[in-house]
Amino acid sequence: ASLADPVAVELLREGLTGIAKSQVVTRARTMAALANAVIVAPGDEALALAEEAEALAREAGDDDALAAALGAWSWALRGRGRGEELCRVASLGVEHAAATHRIEWELVPRYNLGVGLITLGRLEEARREIDRATNLPSSLTGWAGAVFEASLALADGRLEESEILIERSGQ
Repeated sequence: ASLADPVAVELLREGLTGIAKSQVVTRARTMAALANAVIVAPGDEALALAEEAEALAREAGDDDALAAALGAWSWALRGRGRGEELCRVASLGVEHAAATHRIEWELVPRYNLGVGLITLGRLEEARREIDRATNLPSSLTGWAGAVFEASLALADGRLEESEILIERSGQ
């Protein structure tokens, strides 16, 4: 579900209101799904939902819900100028993926850790995290690193190099 699918978002909202507080696992998973669905919506809804979903997932001991909540929370923090918090939350997601041996849960927090480090101006550390994310098996393999390097080239005024790198990222 995403804002591109408003029916699914409304179903998640409606479902969440009907889930008893005692059904912690179901609430955590639904809340994390809704947080992910409204990531690009204006305001703080995704941030609040993801934070609450993370707390519920920890209370329930549900690894799937925790991974989804941490991913949503890190996405919700992007672009808010809260680099330290983004790095902290994304690091929790990376640690959770490692602790559960679930490499498929690592991409989002690893990438967002790189974004947080960029926000803090720690570009070499960001490059390492972005490279780690870009080398994880996914449909985005190779993409994040190329876009990062293209962005650095563009910021440095190297337009031709940036264009070449952007072209390469689309391949």
